[in-house]
Amino acid sequence: MNQNKSHLGDNNISRRKFLRGTLAFGIAGVLPSSFSLKAQEIVLESYENVENILSDSYINKSKNFVGVNEVQNFLDIFGVYSEEDFYDKVYSIQSEGGLIQDGILGQETLRYVYKYYYSNLDSFSLPVEIRNRYELQEVISNYKNKYGRRLFGLESPFDNDYFYGKGAGENIFGTYVNEKINNYFYDKGLTAGDPNYNGGNSIQVEKIDGGKYYIAMYVNGELMVLAHSSPGNPGKRTPQNRVDSISHTQKYKVSNSYPKGSGGAIMPFSFEMDASNGIYGHIGNVNGAGLSKGCVRIPGFYGVAIYNILEQYGKENFKVKVGNLY
Repeated sequence: MNQNKSHLGDNNISRRKFLRGTLAFGIAGVLPSSFSLKAQEIVLESYENVENILSDSYINKSKNFVGVNEVQNFLDIFGVYSEEDFYDKVYSIQSEGGLIQDGILGQETLRYVYKYYYSNLDSFSLPVEIRNRYELQEVISNYKNKYGRRLFGLESPFDNDYFYGKGAGENIFGTYVNEKINNYFYDKGLTAGDPNYNGGNSIQVEKIDGGKYYIAMYVNGELMVLAHSSPGNPGKRTPQNRVDSISHTQKYKVSNSYPKGSGGAIMPFSFEMDASNGIYGHIGNVNGAGLSKGCVRIPGFYGVAIYNILEQYGKENFKVKVGNLY
């Protein structure tokens, strides 16, 4: 691994020298002879980091694949402070793991980092984004059906659409609050949820003016979780305008009903929010619209948070309020 990194470093230096030389030659060819050497040096300095310009930034490309917060956590944990150091570190990890070596932190590289690096760190010292993704990955990778057989081909926690919700953006760094939804309420001078239930311990499923559904969780009057959700579709509606208690929680639940003939769909980190109708909140694919067969789907990152908060504070201490959804 060290040899690969050293060799890569030599290649980087040679490439930068070549690019700087090419730029210098091009500038000298187009500038008038009276143009000062100092001015030429200033122009050259603007191209100091030419690799960033030509590569469209390895860091920015990585953010597109795994998210802004995930990249920021990688930079912090590995002590990376420059574009070149980022490329070198990612390339080194990819080389070590036999992965495609492109210097971009994509899903497969991130999966390797979690398995062989983050897993060796103290979980309590890790950022919430890493803790929740790691916990979700552990559960998904060990899921079994009702016959005890391990399930494969399940959703990937390293897919940001599954982890954060499709088109939902990310959380406010270090919190369980979605930035887009939080900004929506802030800009309108509103508060998420029903004021009649915001003062205690509650989970609320509501609809915003734009037609998107969201889920909010309050603990002792403090907003702890805010995210998009996907309740039942128009043909299989989630029972609305009701308040219920949480009967039980189950980390590895499999549906007994849907999809028909499949042996049941997985419902990770579930909590029964309406026992009389068999309605659960659980992790699933979410885009803010009605998608499910009646249950309330929650993006992975936020679903892990809700489940763990219920375990910490006691499910019996929370009410679930479903508003006017349809």
